[in-house]
Amino acid sequence: MKKIFLTIVLAFMFTPSVFAESITIKNTSWTIYEDDGHETLFNFKGDFSCTYALLKSPSGNEGRIYSNCEWFQNKNVVTISINKFYYTFSAIIEDNKMIGHSYSNTGQDVSSLIGKIN
Repeated sequence: MKKIFLTIVLAFMFTPSVFAESITIKNTSWTIYEDDGHETLFNFKGDFSCTYALLKSPSGNEGRIYSNCEWFQNKNVVTISINKFYYTFSAIIEDNKMIGHSYSNTGQDVSSLIGKIN
């Protein structure tokens, strides 16, 4: 019986989910780089709203600050909604980085993204 208990405890201790720490984006700032050339700075507020500014954009509008943004997080999965899901970012946080995709509600403009905490 002790052997079984010890085996279970050891297996549980060395399961990656035991050591996985959920990083919250609440009250943090991240820069997200999309493979289509966009670079966006996000400020995630404690009330699940956010502001963002396009630092680099092939389509223009660089430097303006927008507030039509909200965010959701479930453990290490983050969703960022721009203009009530007109444009969406979905990413997984791993080792202080975000890796994921962005897409419009029309299914067009799909991009891969990498984000880093500032």
